[in-house]
Parts: sequence; structure tokens; C-alpha cells
Amino acid sequence: MGIAQSLLCVLGARPNTGRPLEVAPERCHIQGPEILSDAELLSLTLDVPLESAQRLLARFGLPGLARATLYELQAHGGLDRTQALKAQAVMELARRLWAGVKALSGRKIRKPEDAALCVLADLSFLDHERLLALLLDADLALVHKVTVAQGGLFRAGVTPADVLRPVLRHGAVAFVLALNHPSGVLTPSSDDVDFTVQMRMAADAVGVRFLDHIIVGRGDWMSLARSGLCGLGDKYVQEADDG
Repeated sequence: MGIAQSLLCVLGARPNTGRPLEVAPERCHIQGPEILSDAELLSLTLDVPLESAQRLLARFGLPGLARATLYELQAHGGLDRTQALKAQAVMELARRLWAGVKALSGRKIRKPEDAALCVLADLSFLDHERLLALLLDADLALVHKVTVAQGGLFRAGVTPADVLRPVLRHGAVAFVLALNHPSGVLTPSSDDVDFTVQMRMAADAVGVRFLDHIIVGRGDWMSLARSGLCGLGDKYVQEADDG
């Protein structure tokens, strides 16, 4: 059973007089939400006719709904303000639940896949850039996940010092950076590469391990360390490749 489906059913499974899908709440109650289509679950959650939910999914798709702004849901999705707020709320709950499952404190970050699992829920469907830092102890266990900056990161003048401040404040021994590309393109930009090189030199200077810089697209990711860029090919990646 998918997380989003379960949340949609729990939060929205209630009758709506005059809606063409009168049987869906009872089916959900008896057989579980997994038997319902995405459109049926959305219809229940937002309290809209099935046809409206189908049009909404055709316009945005589920990933698009997670990224859609309040204005877009109203102007292009045909929702009123309350319905649009419900849509945003349930998608945010799904993100938080996924993040809680995938990024529990104490998770070992031994390879790029481990780091990616900790940030995909946070970064995959944003419409703006966000830079996260995974702060690790000596055993490479996750102790904190912090937002360093968001918005137009490089236009805003984010520096390695902005990253090292929380790293040192929390006493982390190592860290991984993760940045999303709202465009979905995973290829690192020249700014990404330049910043990663500067970050590596700054981390070396203060004696902490900068293990990787993960670029996140729309549900996908790439590792600058694994790619061999920016001189990040240390034991973190060698262990993963050997194991």
C-alpha cells in the first residue's frame, strides 16, 4: 500500500452527497485503500466529483500535484481555495511520512544510495532550490539533517562557511550535501562544481570529512563523489564500490 494512497484515504474518505462515486468510502473501509484508483482517492480527499479528480491528475499527475502552488491548483486545477489547501496538506504529510521512514536518526551513510534515500522526499518535488546537509558522527551515522539555504542559492551568495557553521556547531565529523534541481536535470552546473570544490577545500582546512554532494531531480539523483568530479573519491565511495 502506497504512503500517499493511505494518507489520501485516511484524511479524505467521507461521503459526499451528489458525487458519482458513492461506493468508494465503503470499498475503502472494507477492502483497504489499495483497491481505489488515484483519481478515486483524490476525489475522496478533496471532496470533488470523480471527473474533477481525473482532470486534475491529467493536468498535473501525482508528482506535479506535490509541486503545484496554491494559485496553480486553483487557476489550472479547478479547485476552490479549501480544496487546494487540502491537496497541499496531504502532499506535505506524504512527504513528511516518507522522510521519517527514509531518514531516521542513526541511519548509517555508507554509500551514495544511503544519502540519497535521506533526502529524496525532502527535495524531489520542490519548485525552488534547497541545500541540505546531512551531519554524521565518527561511524557515519546520521545525527542531524539541516537546511543550509533555499531559494536561488548561488545568486544569494551561499558560501562554504554557511555549511560549516552547523557542521561545527553540532560537532559532526563528516557531512554530505544535497541540492535539488527544480528543472529535474541531474547534470551538475558549473556553479555546482565550483561550489563543491570550494567546499572540499574548506572542509579539509577545518578537519571534517566532506563525503559527497548529491544532486536531486524529480525522484532521481546523482552523486558527484561517484562521478569522480571535484576530488571527493575517498573511502565513502570505495567502500560502496567494493561492497
